Amino acid sequence: MVKTVKGIYENGQIRLLEDPHISGTQEVYIVFPEVAQLSITGIPARAFRQVDGIVSLGGHALEDSERLWEENLSAPSHR
Repeated sequence: MVKTVKGIYENGQIRLLEDPHISGTQEVYIVFPEVAQLSITGIPARAFRQVDGIVSLGGHALEDSERLWEENLSAPSHR
């Protein structure tokens, strides 16, 4: 059986973040993923003015999303 469970390694200890629901003794392998730090920068307010009005919808999120979904379903497929 293969089961992946997320955990935290801190000060030489591994703490599982969820119960793997395994009974008895089980051999495990620990993999430390290489995590790249993302560089997050802010967006200046003037950038929003450049995209304002690109998509013209009615302002009601549920109705707009349903309309977009229906339009997508009725559009001819380009596969």
